[in-house]
Amino acid sequence: MARQTKNSATIERLLGKTAEPKYEKLETQSDIAAALNWYNSNKDSKTAVKYITEFAKTLVERIDMKAYGEPQVIHFGEDDKQGFTLVQLIETSNICGHFCDDTGNFYLDVFSCKPYDRAVVRALVQEFFEPKRITERFLERE
Repeated sequence: MARQTKNSATIERLLGKTAEPKYEKLETQSDIAAALNWYNSNKDSKTAVKYITEFAKTLVERIDMKAYGEPQVIHFGEDDKQGFTLVQLIETSNICGHFCDDTGNFYLDVFSCKPYDRAVVRALVQEFFEPKRITERFLERE
């Protein structure tokens, strides 16, 4: 059963109710957050809404997650801050990213309380966007 934090216990006490968790965690399981930055990707043909949407759907499938709704891909910003932002809700959390028009760089965060293979995320980024360099940070929370 998932641990109850001091804050969640306080909120439940203030609301006068005890929430039943919908997703039980095993004692040995950790939440996983992966942050990948990639640089100088093939931006000319690969920054279209359709392509980013396809990437998000493929990622959800390959890391064995369940999408909650369709990926949201929106282009906005000014000057060197323009780019596409991706938000894909998944049953166990979310996938978010931002593609920078100016540089071709992309920043992706994959967070889930269900374990997934981080190597699959990296391989899919390489397959779809062909970056010249990728940096990664992973965080496991108990």
